[in-house]
Amino acid sequence: MSRASSLSSKSKYVYLASFFTPVILLTLIMLVAGVFPVGDNCILKTDMYHQYAPFFSEFREKLQTGGSLKFTWDLGLGVNFTAIMAYYLASPLNWLILFVSKDYVLEFMTVMIVMKCGLSAAAMAAYLRYRSPEEYFGAYLFSLFYALSGYYCAYYWNLMWLDSFAIFPIVIMGAEKLIKGESGVLYAASLGYCILANYYISIMICLFLILYFFLFCILKGFDRAGDFIRTGLRFAFWSLIAGCLAAVLLLPEIYALGATASSESTFPKSITEYFPMMDMLARHMAGVQTEQWLKHFPNIFCGTAAYLMFCLYVMSRKIGLKEKIVYISAALFMLAGFSINVLNFIWHGFRYPNSLPARQSFIYCFLVIVMCFRVYECRRGILRRELAVALAASMAFILAAQKLIDNDEFHFAVFYGAMLLTALYAGILHMYRRGRWNERTAAAAVLALVIVELAANTAITSFTITSRSAYIKDNAEIRNLLDNLQDPDFYRVERVNRKTKDDGAWLNFHSVSLFSSMASKDCSDFFKRVGCEASTNAYSITGSTPFMNMLFGVKYQIFDREQTDSEALIPAGHEGEAWLYRNPYTLPIGYLLPSDITQNWMLELDDPVLVQNSFCDELGVGQVLVPVQTGSESGGKYKVTLSEDGEYYAFAGNAKAEKITVSWPDRKKTFEHLDRRYLMELGNCRKGDLITISSDDSISMDLRLYRFDYGVLKDIYDKMSPHAMEVSAYADGYLKGTVSVDSRALGYSAGKAVMMISTPYDAGWKVLVDGEPVKIVRGLETFTAFYLSDGEHEIEMKYEPGGLRAGSLISVAALLVVIGFAAAGIVRKNKKPEEEIPDNVSVQDRLPEDPEQVQH
Repeated sequence: MSRASSLSSKSKYVYLASFFTPVILLTLIMLVAGVFPVGDNCILKTDMYHQYAPFFSEFREKLQTGGSLKFTWDLGLGVNFTAIMAYYLASPLNWLILFVSKDYVLEFMTVMIVMKCGLSAAAMAAYLRYRSPEEYFGAYLFSLFYALSGYYCAYYWNLMWLDSFAIFPIVIMGAEKLIKGESGVLYAASLGYCILANYYISIMICLFLILYFFLFCILKGFDRAGDFIRTGLRFAFWSLIAGCLAAVLLLPEIYALGATASSESTFPKSITEYFPMMDMLARHMAGVQTEQWLKHFPNIFCGTAAYLMFCLYVMSRKIGLKEKIVYISAALFMLAGFSINVLNFIWHGFRYPNSLPARQSFIYCFLVIVMCFRVYECRRGILRRELAVALAASMAFILAAQKLIDNDEFHFAVFYGAMLLTALYAGILHMYRRGRWNERTAAAAVLALVIVELAANTAITSFTITSRSAYIKDNAEIRNLLDNLQDPDFYRVERVNRKTKDDGAWLNFHSVSLFSSMASKDCSDFFKRVGCEASTNAYSITGSTPFMNMLFGVKYQIFDREQTDSEALIPAGHEGEAWLYRNPYTLPIGYLLPSDITQNWMLELDDPVLVQNSFCDELGVGQVLVPVQTGSESGGKYKVTLSEDGEYYAFAGNAKAEKITVSWPDRKKTFEHLDRRYLMELGNCRKGDLITISSDDSISMDLRLYRFDYGVLKDIYDKMSPHAMEVSAYADGYLKGTVSVDSRALGYSAGKAVMMISTPYDAGWKVLVDGEPVKIVRGLETFTAFYLSDGEHEIEMKYEPGGLRAGSLISVAALLVVIGFAAAGIVRKNKKPEEEIPDNVSVQDRLPEDPEQVQH
């Protein structure tokens, strides 16, 4: 066998071992945890539970049914699905869900989490082998530290980040090749993929690449300023090509983000530090609980051996001073970015992250692993006294950390474990350098220790599990009920006892609620004003009255138990523990409003009940929510005996009363997050019921109690339903229907009718009235709307995400540029002889087995 084929064979085994080792470890950990199919658990965690699983379900449904990837009615009254894809689903690997049954969406996500960990290890191995082609085992060993680093353990469930995490080493490889004068195709292709897969993590990668360009140029060195300038221009050109390759999703994402609350940010006015440097560096120890909330701590575990190896890196005689200065400076700068508020703000795209801190920490882990790998390359030259000093310094740091750090995330066993692991790593190195263990024995020992450490740390700090059966409970029954409806109209459905705000996407029905970073700020604001739950990146039907359900077009509601008699709930089906009811007072998706209402509806009132009643006043009917005058509040407790049967709502005027419990003689219900200013739905109550409403912290609630008046709701419906749009055809991103406009019947001046479409305003909608385009406006500062004149009109609406067409053209042009360069042979290839070691690697001197015998 030739030397070339031998090297190729070894490379193949390195990459296979790097890929499969973390895959096998993670699989075993999940099997022990009882993850389906061996148990009833799944690894849904936080946003994976509430957002990602529903979005994957919707994506699968669209792929399998041929639905539009531009728009969906199944989320938030109808939203830009291309933006959802760009933010959450852009990984090309996700298209494999096309072949997955709806019953195994959760398992598909789990497989993707595991596979991407394996791919990140293989990519890191490829980079390390590029740095040092002969170090097969070292590339394999240190790739595991990257793949199962603290970053992965903390954020594995943010699986849309994992593609960028996995391909980052290839991006750096491409950048180094480019700076050295080689082809820019690898750099552009890998960075383009990175940006396409997740624009947000790519912001951090692009910021680091700017820094790394200058650092690597320092390492390479340029004889002339002109060479540096030409290299900088090539770097800028290929970086631009990378961005253009991703423009097909990047531009629509930029357009969509402009309508979200996340687009608002303010640069810090002062410089502050979150925590001391030691508190950060101590997080290199195994077993430290990951940080995911607002303490800002980075997740930087990448092997306890980092302490030992860093000391050896500093002392190494075979690693140049310039290289040490460059890498240590870069690592210190990354550490400062975790702790200093201004740098933290910049790293996260000029805004503070809403929890999930230090999202760029994988870059720091990469730098530390590269420095440790450099020590591994020079392992034969390590002196006894250098190892002794490194061991002593590492132990001293661990002991100091145990003494000084007072943090619940550090169990006392963390420090003892760190000391033990450090001693074992030092012992293996000592046995190897003294010649008592040969290469294979030392390799086997260190590999076993690495696998034990990584497996233990991952098992301790990762993979929060939850019940799979509880998550999918009654899903089949709900799907059957909706499939059997046989209702040809456009309608919306809400699951009252929902699992998530995105249940519409999970079960594939048209819904009102949404939890997404792409949520419209205007829509969230409107929901708060009318008493529905909303926050920075979410809005929902929680707190909605039958009146708001009517305006939102909620025709069906799903309950987990049979409901008592109500004018607004007509039984429509029952299967298992799922009960379906129809609301008789529901408007179609489009309805006419006099312009006076859109201008005079007092949406800025402090009490959402007053806001809803303000609409009634403008329409000239009674008020849908009638104040209940009896009852009194004392010491954070309100008691009232009801004088009428009816459906009741309560509102806490004091936003500080965030958690309130309502008690009846036979039951109680707790409402949380009331600082979001939504109405508490007390349901149907009987005359004579004694209700006790109390704040958990006994503060004044400024409580207001109301009874809903269905007679007024019927009056509103009778006035508005004759002037609603009759939908004749609809699909995702498409509506067609007719409407008759009669200014006399509505009681407004001719030409002043506003057609309100109950979907968030989006400039991507194009509206044709009788075949002619019309301008759309923000109805109630929130919804898609347009003006109509008197008469019969045919309306057709089509949706295309802003920036999609331009982005597609740019991406195609960039792809042609890359293909053209490659096809023409302009992109150069590395033609160095096999026996020549690349100039970016410090050649290992052929020293005696005991380097201390060398005369210095």
